Amino acid sequence: MEKFSNSPLEDWINSDSELLELLEHIDLQAGTDIERAKMAFHKLAEKYSLPKYPDDINDRETQQVADFHLYNPISMYEVLGKIKFADKNPENIKSNVLLAAYLIKNKHEPLIDDELDKYLGDDELIGFGYKGEDIYVEMIPIKQGESWFDLGCKMFIETPLI
Repeated sequence: MEKFSNSPLEDWINSDSELLELLEHIDLQAGTDIERAKMAFHKLAEKYSLPKYPDDINDRETQQVADFHLYNPISMYEVLGKIKFADKNPENIKSNVLLAAYLIKNKHEPLIDDELDKYLGDDELIGFGYKGEDIYVEMIPIKQGESWFDLGCKMFIETPLI
């Protein structure tokens, strides 16, 4: 009988021998946590055919995955930016990259509603601005009347209407 933990991410690691092997390879190849996280970002996206960047997504139409479960296709870059918005601890970067891959592979998005509400206050969200490269991504919620370009973002993803 297979034993499961309280963490779906941990269960994924323990049940996927190829993933465990890849993570061990990354740990042996790269020296610092940053180097490991960068390598994991690219290797996980390649291994599981996950979109790395927004440009890798051909169709952003909302998909119904299961009863009452809607999913908006999203890239590793975007998910990692959202995770980092909610978890500003840089020591968690490799775990955050792994979480981003897990979420996309399973057609989920990070839940950052509380952090967004706190950031936005009474302002209306119009989308998400992104700046930085791969694991250095920074996601900035763009409020009504703000310019993502003026905030230094290199791309903007409009909030889907569901």
